[in-house]
Amino acid sequence: KIKLKKIKKLVLSKKVILIASSHPKEELMILNSLKKIIYKENIFIIIVPRHPDRAKNVLEITKKFKLKSKIYSKKNNNIKINCLISNTLGEMPVFYKLSDIVIMGGSFVSMGGHNPIEPAKQNCSIITGPYIFNWESIYKEMSNLKACLICDNINNLEKIILKILKNK
Repeated sequence: KIKLKKIKKLVLSKKVILIASSHPKEELMILNSLKKIIYKENIFIIIVPRHPDRAKNVLEITKKFKLKSKIYSKKNNNIKINCLISNTLGEMPVFYKLSDIVIMGGSFVSMGGHNPIEPAKQNCSIITGPYIFNWESIYKEMSNLKACLICDNINNLEKIILKILKNK
């Protein structure tokens, strides 16, 4: 609960986009697709790499997009950031609770995607890439129920995010 409250202070009234369980190359692909809206829209980005030891590498990627980024620590109370990177395990429920939109990692590179049920339980808008073979039946059912969006082409991600942001 303490972590949730601390991060809520950073987020303020912004829309939170969580890049969840991302794999190498995905952060670059996703941020590149969102670069036009990162500052235009009132967005705060949280990135949780699948492997926490990649946090420093992810931080370097975010700097290419001029994001004011930090790796989460208990000392992080800098309200001037707009991107937080996690280097921990087992805290996805905290990040899902904070998020409006979740972009599921492992699905824009051929890893097979990750489980969408946890963010669905938190009423997040869920976006996945086309590589969902590990969870295909769940994603297909959720897509049919309009409980998630499958982004077949990374170039369409910005348009999908904007559509979600405008749909109250």
